[in-house]
Amino acid sequence: MATTGSVNVCSFDGCSAVFKKPSKLEEHIRCHTGERPFACDEPGCEKTFTRKSHLARHGLSHSGVKQVRVTVCSFDGCSAVFKKPSKLEEHIRCHTGERPFACEEPGCEKTFTRKSHLARHGLSHSGVKQVRCTWAGCSDRFVNTTNLKKHIARKHKHEGKPYKCTHGDCGKGFQKHRQLRIHEYEHTGVLPFPCEKCNKRFLLPSKLNRHLKVHEGYSCRVQDCEATFDKWSVLQAHMKEQHPRKTSHKCDECGKEFSMQCRLTQHALIHSPSRDVFPCPFNNCKRSYTKMSNLKTHIQSYHESRRPYSCAQQDCNKTFSLLIK
Repeated sequence: MATTGSVNVCSFDGCSAVFKKPSKLEEHIRCHTGERPFACDEPGCEKTFTRKSHLARHGLSHSGVKQVRVTVCSFDGCSAVFKKPSKLEEHIRCHTGERPFACEEPGCEKTFTRKSHLARHGLSHSGVKQVRCTWAGCSDRFVNTTNLKKHIARKHKHEGKPYKCTHGDCGKGFQKHRQLRIHEYEHTGVLPFPCEKCNKRFLLPSKLNRHLKVHEGYSCRVQDCEATFDKWSVLQAHMKEQHPRKTSHKCDECGKEFSMQCRLTQHALIHSPSRDVFPCPFNNCKRSYTKMSNLKTHIQSYHESRRPYSCAQQDCNKTFSLLIK
């Protein structure tokens, strides 16, 4: 039995079971050793058990009293049965779609059907990775044991492709259900991610998210202004006309005005006779800049042909080397 940080790991070869409590690990070890320390005291009964709770439950069979109460799902076509009403309540949500446990982290809109799932999700925001991989030579860490088990199955046991394609004799496996849906497009020709507000469909979730901006619109962020526009360019025109920036900082040399002091300070370098100049390091390029950031943008777009920023508008494939906020 091995204890790693705040978790208890089974030390038997080929077993990756992890437990929060030492008592649970001790119970689990018995499935490897075959030990069954809890024996029935009823005369003539030689049954033994790995857990004390199992022995207590077995004892009811000798008393002649059936005390087991069950709760049954009332939805048509569902025969699920549970011992605890709380478990039935959780199960009912798979029929109703109710997800009452919402993440309170700013900007996170995820919801869950169980409080335990919300608690587990909360660890992803903390950034604390206390659970270490138990495989020899692996130093990866995770925020919870669930992610650890997925990691072991994918990376160490090579069981990371549970989603199989069922079209014909394809049989390809994928780590995530989303990847399988994207792959199935090769067989069906139907784009897997539909927009719920119109009839358009998309191959990738990222493309769908960009498209949704068309329906959501672009809202003015100025306080007390509720204007919304269907295009980014129209919003920008609105900002210039209705909410022009105050230009209170004026250059004494050329008269150019700026809304922020830092912009004026940066601009003033143009007039300085001893300003720093950053020349382009590429051969046969005579460009030079007063700001290192401008030089980096020049190298990225002109010499490396990198344009990492793409337009979010539907059917627009334009890309850009610079993101202007």
